[in-house]
Amino acid sequence: MDEIFAAAAGHEETFARFIVGLPLGERPFWLQSDLVEAYARFAGERGPVVADDPLVPFVRGLQEGVAFGGAMLLSFRPRVGRWHYLRVDLASREMAPVDVAAFLAHKERMVDGVGPFPLEIDLGPFNRGFPMLSESRSIGRGVEFLNRKLSSELFHELAQGGGRTSSVSCRSTSIGACR
Repeated sequence: MDEIFAAAAGHEETFARFIVGLPLGERPFWLQSDLVEAYARFAGERGPVVADDPLVPFVRGLQEGVAFGGAMLLSFRPRVGRWHYLRVDLASREMAPVDVAAFLAHKERMVDGVGPFPLEIDLGPFNRGFPMLSESRSIGRGVEFLNRKLSSELFHELAQGGGRTSSVSCRSTSIGACR
């Protein structure tokens, strides 16, 4: 979470003025492109747009925003595989971290108007025993990961003296007869 505040360090007030200045009453959902365009207009109103504006990389890292009540929830992606969520209070102009469950719950309420018990599906049991990628550099390389993981297990079992054998055994000398 420090990445969020490090990216906007020293510019919290400017960023809060930008968020407060958005026409949040017109639409509750803001995409990354909407936020970047709105910030370009905001920066242009303050004077000539400076190429080394320290908030530009921060605003480009924002992925979406959800406006509700007196706050704006924002998702921030500083790099691949890392997401952070924050809440900007429009009255006090304070930024505070929010967990992903709260962010998604507010989005669901904006769409469905669902009460305090939205539908939840636990897919955890389907992942039991399944190898998971844990490093961001592995994104997009899942097949290679599984090949290495499965071959490693196979060779480990062979080294232990065991082995994987087919559950179907055929004693015929003809390959076609074993199909």
